[in-house]
Amino acid sequence: MRWLVLLCVLMFSGCAGAPTAGTPSGQATESNTTSPTSPNATTPVTAMGPRGDLVTEHFVLTADHALTFVEPNTKEVPPTSIPESFTGVAFFTSGDMAGTMKPWVGPSAQRTFEVFGDVPITLRFTSAQPAASITKGIQFPPVGGWFGTKERWAVYFTATDAPDTIEAGKTYTVHMTAKMPPAGFFLRAGEALALHTYLGYQTADNAPPSYVVGGHDPAGFTLPHVHFNITAPNATVILDKTGALAPNPAQTTAQDQQPTDLAFEVPPGTLYLVADVAGTPTGGGTIDVDLALRAGSDVLGAGVGPSAHEVVELGPMALAKAGGRLTAHVAGATPTGGSFKLTITAFGP
Repeated sequence: MRWLVLLCVLMFSGCAGAPTAGTPSGQATESNTTSPTSPNATTPVTAMGPRGDLVTEHFVLTADHALTFVEPNTKEVPPTSIPESFTGVAFFTSGDMAGTMKPWVGPSAQRTFEVFGDVPITLRFTSAQPAASITKGIQFPPVGGWFGTKERWAVYFTATDAPDTIEAGKTYTVHMTAKMPPAGFFLRAGEALALHTYLGYQTADNAPPSYVVGGHDPAGFTLPHVHFNITAPNATVILDKTGALAPNPAQTTAQDQQPTDLAFEVPPGTLYLVADVAGTPTGGGTIDVDLALRAGSDVLGAGVGPSAHEVVELGPMALAKAGGRLTAHVAGATPTGGSFKLTITAFGP
């Protein structure tokens, strides 16, 4: 979903903090150990450890464009204004909005987890000059973004309470919800949560508005999730395909009249999947490629960013819903047509 789609830790139990002593990040605690009664014997590796309780944690946006886990004794920091990384005109002129937007990136997770339940997000912003929404003409909120990681633009969200015009010097607060897929959002140890956000307002001289971080009740989001350890060192490429993308001069990949659906089987014992798709336009120009992994009519995971490259991951809960068979749905938006390459890799013990 390219730019015009915009228009239509420290985690509890060690999620992003220091790993438990003697336990490498991401490795099950039941890893190989020598039996005291049989020095040459080892116990088998447990592929997936027990799942923890559902916990809810809060992250805030910081002045260095990061996400920080809020600990019980976290001190309030003074409010700070952070200029938007692109101007309103970029909605119409940028050929690579994904490369222009600067994400808010969290610390690397020390344990694997799955996010269950919707994620409420709060943003605050201001402008040195009066500004107007560039999306008002099509009745679409001027504030929104994507939940996922720096590489994965997984869940798109918008602020229905964003005003159409903003006054100079006033701070505005908007509320959004990133709605998780039916089987949750999967994040491996070593990956980092990220938000890509945008402010679609235009000033008289095209100066960008600014995000406001810090202060009382700072901008951020609440994350409901479940931790577990996972050991899946063996990678198997289960799909490696290239295909054609028909010309689609429309505004979104949803308007692609000739998408490609590729069915594939998930090997028994697979703990998670990583799907990677990249598009190339015919004769240059711009291209946007989106990818969805489906079980029947249910979308278990998707990549819907505004670029030619998407990554989608499915964890244990989504694979359980898949029942061993999935469909990869590839769609594009490019005036000239193009091609795509899709690789799906299964990881297991």
